[in-house]
Amino acid sequence: MINAWSTVKDQGKTDGQSVRLRYSKNFYETGTNFAIAGYRYSTRDYYSLPELMDTWRSGYSSLYREQARNRTELTLNQHLGQSAGALSLSLLREDYWRTNRRIESVSTSYNNSYNGISYGVSYSFNRNSSDFSGNRTDAKDRIFSFNVSMPLSRWLPNSWANYTVTSSKPGSVSHSAGLSGTALENNNLAWNLRQGYASQGTGNSGNLDADYRGTYGEVTAGYGYDQTMKRVSYGAEGGVIIHSKGVTLSQPFGNTAALVEAEGASGVQLINQTGVKTDFRGYTVVPNVAPYRRSDIALDTTTLPEDVDLALSTQSVVPTRGAIVHARFSARVGGRGIMTLTHNGQPVPFGAMVVEANEQNKQGYIVGEAGQVYLNGLKPSGTLLVQWGKSESKKCRINYTLPENKPENGIRLLNGICR
Repeated sequence: MINAWSTVKDQGKTDGQSVRLRYSKNFYETGTNFAIAGYRYSTRDYYSLPELMDTWRSGYSSLYREQARNRTELTLNQHLGQSAGALSLSLLREDYWRTNRRIESVSTSYNNSYNGISYGVSYSFNRNSSDFSGNRTDAKDRIFSFNVSMPLSRWLPNSWANYTVTSSKPGSVSHSAGLSGTALENNNLAWNLRQGYASQGTGNSGNLDADYRGTYGEVTAGYGYDQTMKRVSYGAEGGVIIHSKGVTLSQPFGNTAALVEAEGASGVQLINQTGVKTDFRGYTVVPNVAPYRRSDIALDTTTLPEDVDLALSTQSVVPTRGAIVHARFSARVGGRGIMTLTHNGQPVPFGAMVVEANEQNKQGYIVGEAGQVYLNGLKPSGTLLVQWGKSESKKCRINYTLPENKPENGIRLLNGICR
């Protein structure tokens, strides 16, 4: 329930209430989803913020204010089986204060796919009834549409051909055919080309639009035309987060997002996030994280620089609505190698621990069979501490220097004499 106190222009103070009831249920056994998506009741003196601001607009008259009184929505979605598609049905009814206007709508659709080709049909009936100043009107329209989308991967990777036909009664028939797809290494660029024709109204029309999503923001551009106008559009948008470690630029994000920290790991792609990579310092932002749900933030380890390793590649977050949560990844930056350790001419015992000297946060490495151990984050030269017991006779040090030549896989083979 919402209470609103408003100061309406030329009317003084008012107060009103709005009540919304929502209910939904999933029946997993039958593949059915049922929802009363929105039932709303408002008193006649309830004003939302946009409605209140309109009263202060020049030329506003309360006689023409259309305020919803009751609104009921019902939706039903039914999955018909793995290859039989899905069917949906929706009902809408809405009436208004101060007038006898009423809107009613019924729509149904069927969607399916075969060998990658998606298609669907829909039908809707809409009625808009009103009785304003004694003039009764009852406008009705019926709309039928068919759409099909076919992949063109055999000839053009990550692209689809689309066709839609819509017939309205009373009204016109419109056709729309186009191509759409994604391009570049991580599908950063989305594009759409469309040509349409309507028997009434705009006649021939068309558009070409592109959207590029990158590490530091999003850029859009487009061109469109019809019989009455030509349109050229372009724009750029992004997000900025100021935090204790500096400033991070990103793609635009909504109320909830995640700040990713993998310091030293630059240019690392995030899984299932188009165009989202860590910046030159190892920071980025995952936009539009679902609030109150567990979300996995995962780095694509195949895009790690050769001199970077991660202790963990996935972090789980559960943000509240409007929060910026912190997902920190511990990155080890430096050389990688497999070192064979010997002590007094014998391999260092299995299970011995190896740490790098003079490090505050020492990460331990476990020696395997034949004295071999995998090491990462190595400096060009340094000292390793090896221990396999508490006594001084079971501790030793290794001074190492990494060779300048690095193999293609980035892992050097080293020998270390422990003294």
